[in-house]
Amino acid sequence: MSCIDLNDSDATTGTRVLGASEISKPRFVMVEGINLATNKRVRVEIDRVVLNSAQATELMGREFISGQLTGSLVTLEGRDSPYTMDMYD
Repeated sequence: MSCIDLNDSDATTGTRVLGASEISKPRFVMVEGINLATNKRVRVEIDRVVLNSAQATELMGREFISGQLTGSLVTLEGRDSPYTMDMYD
């Protein structure tokens, strides 16, 4: 975000937020938790996932912002799979 002159004729300044109709962000994801089937610890590492917004989001609403993401896994060069899962004893 940056301060800009919102009106050339007045000395008005403010903040402009630029929106996008489609957001695509590559990310690394790591999840640690409990396997509910075995009650054992598990750790999943996804080397690269490209996430997209599944729906438009109402930024100016009075309710808490929520949304859904879709995406695809990417296998990095030199790797055999897009993710690893470690299950601990």
